[in-house]
Amino acid sequence: MITKKESHMSEYSLIPPNYRKKGDPRALLFKRKKLPKVLFAQLMNEFWFYKALESLEDMANKQGFILVPTSILNWRRRAVFTEKRKVILNGRAYFFLNVIDLKPKEKERLIEFINTEVLKGGEESWRESKSKQARV
Repeated sequence: MITKKESHMSEYSLIPPNYRKKGDPRALLFKRKKLPKVLFAQLMNEFWFYKALESLEDMANKQGFILVPTSILNWRRRAVFTEKRKVILNGRAYFFLNVIDLKPKEKERLIEFINTEVLKGGEESWRESKSKQARV
């Protein structure tokens, strides 16, 4: 039975839904002998990043938090939260926050981030959309 708390947590997932469907790229080494090394390295980096992010998100959910990227929060708001709730993964920082702790604007930004970055891909696309909104 899924509680209300768990349903909120799955709503704010930072892991793309097609991440599992792509599969483990290590099998490509045996299937395609002439796979370029750079392409394989990129595939492995992406795979291990999402694997680590999945474990972080799972850990946050077990503690009753959601994983929030620091780009969502204002710098003053980031300073409020302790270093104990901050996690850095591949140069990207995330906070363990409770859904209740999020302000309405931050919740809106998080949903926009998930729709642009996670579901469609590319952190640049989210930042570009933000800069375009600022110019208008």
